Amino acid sequence: MNVALQTRRWSARILMCLAIVPAFCMVPTASFAATDNATLQIGRLNVGPCFRLTGYHGPLAMGSYSPTGLTGGKNVGSLFEAVTCGTPNPSSTINVTGFSSSPGSAWLTSLTCNGITKSAAQATFQFLFGTASWNFSGSFGFESLPTGTNVSCSVVHN
Repeated sequence: MNVALQTRRWSARILMCLAIVPAFCMVPTASFAATDNATLQIGRLNVGPCFRLTGYHGPLAMGSYSPTGLTGGKNVGSLFEAVTCGTPNPSSTINVTGFSSSPGSAWLTSLTCNGITKSAAQATFQFLFGTASWNFSGSFGFESLPTGTNVSCSVVHN
């Protein structure tokens, strides 16, 4: 085979490889969400005559959530509904502990409990002293369940 022809073929192959490698490098890296499943055991706490928490709240020893650990080393500190007299719809809150700085609202993708899914994009986000909180309007139906009932929950997060 002609040396010039062989050199051109190898040059073409090398140029093609050099064109392909940057194309792969330009593909955006995907952020893969983790899904952590747990069982929440319904607990209740009346706070005065017109305010009640239903669900799980670790610091208040209300209900239980197992396992509390999430992929990446964070923990579910509480997951509950708050019902106030005169308010037709309770609000739902999840508190995740173990952050050294704010993860931002996009850390949580969605939360499903009792077959009801809530998107974090529709939640109000707060961060204080290592705890990230997402507050949703509406409930997971905890209030209608007897104390001690087990509920499946799923936390999807980054």
